[in-house]
Amino acid sequence: MDQQGIKKIYNKIVIDKYKNDYEYNRWFATPLLQAGFQMMLLIIKKHVLQIEPAINNILELGPGAGTWTKMLQAKFCGANFDLVDISKEMLDLSKKVFGEEKFSYFESDFLAWQTDKTYDLFFSSRVLEYFPKKTPVLTKIFSLLNHDKYGFIITKNPQYWRYHILGKKIPIMHRQQIRPKDLRKLLVKIGFVNIEFYPAVMTFPIFKSVFINNLIFNLFSNFQLNIISQLFTEAYIVKFKKQ
Repeated sequence: MDQQGIKKIYNKIVIDKYKNDYEYNRWFATPLLQAGFQMMLLIIKKHVLQIEPAINNILELGPGAGTWTKMLQAKFCGANFDLVDISKEMLDLSKKVFGEEKFSYFESDFLAWQTDKTYDLFFSSRVLEYFPKKTPVLTKIFSLLNHDKYGFIITKNPQYWRYHILGKKIPIMHRQQIRPKDLRKLLVKIGFVNIEFYPAVMTFPIFKSVFINNLIFNLFSNFQLNIISQLFTEAYIVKFKKQ
């Protein structure tokens, strides 16, 4: 699916599916969603918010309702934020939360977006999987990131075997997810260093249990991804540095 298709879907999701309350319906409407939110919260605190405080300019791709932007703002309160989102409806949600002071908003396909600025921190959650080709995206991030600064990407783990077991077709918009080992190769090729992968959201297949999901997350979240933890990882976070 191309970027215009993703744009149409998310513009429609905000209005139709989530009734203009995206954040609640995406992360808090059920106990399972709340568990996923708490996992994301913890993993961002452990990794993204532990980097050096000298952060002046932050670039976030796909902020949506600003769920994770709030955490970045609280930690790096003196920083300026540039928020890029292809969906007008999603970007409007962020504008309602943050206003104009220290925040700039750009409705654009990331690959078409132009800026003269460079950044001390790049962050993106659940966006990379919507780009058919990952190399141009990662190359652009490299060009926009200042030296000795970090980027963080949270993205879906392609657990396509689950669809096959259940006899379901993989939705079109979820067919472009990338395996951690393939993403690592691209990051290395582009020139990033200090690359680390961790689970961000973990779920046990078939059984929709908050208890089991939390149990496996507590077992594996402190360690980098491995063969076993990847089986239960719905989404992962990758940390990388530009020398």
